[in-house]
Amino acid sequence: MFWALPTSFLGGLGAAAGIALINSAANLAGFVSPTVIGWLKGQTGTLSSGLYLVAGSLTVSAFLVWAFIPARMVNR
Repeated sequence: MFWALPTSFLGGLGAAAGIALINSAANLAGFVSPTVIGWLKGQTGTLSSGLYLVAGSLTVSAFLVWAFIPARMVNR
């Protein structure tokens, strides 16, 4: 869903930059998250804490999209 958002209200170079920003953030998260989840497992002794972190991150990002992207811009 996140890749469709920049192209829905940006055009041309702006849409390409938005998609590149999303890809960069996803690549960084893919690199860092195994380390963070492993560190949390070491601190707490369970994988649940890492999964709660992932679920919380998804919830926060969904809230940010809901709060800052007007529906009229996406539902054209």
